[in-house]
Amino acid sequence: MDKNKIYTVNKEKYLFFEDDLEIIKFPDNVENINDVFEEMTQEKNLLVTHSYYKLEKNKIGTDKNKVISINLTNGCNLKCSYCFIEAFSGKMQLLTEKELIQKLEFSNNNISKNDRVALYFSGSGEPLMNFKLLKKIPAICKKMGIKPSYYEINTNGTLITDEIAIFFKENNFVVNVSIDAIEKQHNATRKYINGKDSYDDVFKGLSILLKHKLNVACKTVIVPESKTTFETLRTYEKKKLPYVFDIATPSVEDYYVPQVKDLDVFNDEFKKTIDYLINKSKKGEKIYSLKIMNDLSKIHNRQIKQIGCNACLGSFYIGQDDNLYPCLYLSDSKEASVGSVEKGIDKDKIIRNNLYAKHVNDYNNCKTCHIKYLCGGGCFAIKYIENGNTDTVSEYLCKYYKIYWDNLIRMYIEIYPFITDINNLNHIAYEQNNAISCN
Repeated sequence: MDKNKIYTVNKEKYLFFEDDLEIIKFPDNVENINDVFEEMTQEKNLLVTHSYYKLEKNKIGTDKNKVISINLTNGCNLKCSYCFIEAFSGKMQLLTEKELIQKLEFSNNNISKNDRVALYFSGSGEPLMNFKLLKKIPAICKKMGIKPSYYEINTNGTLITDEIAIFFKENNFVVNVSIDAIEKQHNATRKYINGKDSYDDVFKGLSILLKHKLNVACKTVIVPESKTTFETLRTYEKKKLPYVFDIATPSVEDYYVPQVKDLDVFNDEFKKTIDYLINKSKKGEKIYSLKIMNDLSKIHNRQIKQIGCNACLGSFYIGQDDNLYPCLYLSDSKEASVGSVEKGIDKDKIIRNNLYAKHVNDYNNCKTCHIKYLCGGGCFAIKYIENGNTDTVSEYLCKYYKIYWDNLIRMYIEIYPFITDINNLNHIAYEQNNAISCN
């Protein structure tokens, strides 16, 4: 019996089926839980089948959901302690209009008529340091016949003005502002290059975006050893700020290297966070964590994830050097380049060097994992950074995923009666028939 699949909530036991994310409560007064477990598992195994995904050369770049990531700025005005690309180091370089057009022309040649395209601005620095170019992009796209469904930008928030916010509003931008909710913590890890605190400037920028009612989210990075994770996330909830979060990951050049053992601290902190959010939902209070609500919806609607990401299927990162990379994480590694704007996509190298996310069952460490269809095998870029290849598991991320998803499953079971209540502020609608039943 796989004990990882059994969750005890309020003294009742539930069985989680990883193949379709269904959760079923064990009958009351079960004398032999092993027999019931085996019976339920065998019955489920007869019913659930999955299509098998395998990346072939002719599929590279063909996904209909295209994400084109363009680096506007090399360099940053902040020096964050956990920056995975060390954006503050090196000479400041701003992308020129001519260089941008060349990148967009390449992208346009790889866009089909029915593709849904998003333009994403992040990279090796703060993109708003090149706002002069950014504000020209919608007009340039229109002239070139590129019709993005939306634009998205990651910013540290220090440079936001009313002019920038109005531009975002008029051009359908999704804006992620990197900020830590607790001022003291933010100023300890996200200082200006000159050592000055940045929190006041970031919060001022965030306030401008909220004033203009933009599609905005606070974006925070959780340092695993931090004993303030719970307080940080609770602060967002109390301030009623929409937010997303992720765990800090290793930088390419070992500037920041998180430790697996520190995830034990995160585990304790995250359990407290989930308990707090469970209580909020039961009281009918809105949960502001966009990430958690989105992932609860995935469980609720059995949205299995067979591959970790869309890199090289429909998305590429274009560096200022005109080289193509699977994603931003690998943009500092020339060995991970998968082509160039001039020469095109090197499809043979992508497959030869496994620079894409395989089906989760192609990873030996994932085949028997009970959360494999929730994490999809994880981030192949972090595997590459840690191990020099994309097949060896990241012990750090693997442990993080299990902590995160086990707590989400527990939360889902606990608040199931509330999120299925249409009057609850955290109501999750069914997106398909026969979704999970916990009763």
